[in-house]
Amino acid sequence: MPDFKTEVRERLSRLNLEPTREAAIVEEMAQHLEQRFEELVARGMGRATARDTVLKELKEGTRLEKELLQVERQVRVEPAEPALQAWAARWRICRRIFVMPCGPCA
Repeated sequence: MPDFKTEVRERLSRLNLEPTREAAIVEEMAQHLEQRFEELVARGMGRATARDTVLKELKEGTRLEKELLQVERQVRVEPAEPALQAWAARWRICRRIFVMPCGPCA
């Protein structure tokens, strides 16, 4: 299985997140990318092609960075139960990236 943590960490490094937040987001996003990879392989896609597809989905545009910046602002503004809010916000981002159809595909 490819290690997607390096790719995610590279994308997040520009956001200057707190190290603990960055580590948590890297872990969670890498898990989602691994699940996406496994899904593509299960559908019959070759491992190399599946890896390239997942990385392409990650690198397309700057949607990931923009949405994480928005989440970071929300988490800083809303102090009540920050861990739960941060988790929910990251889940919404992952759902948008991997479940909802993109503009041309909709």
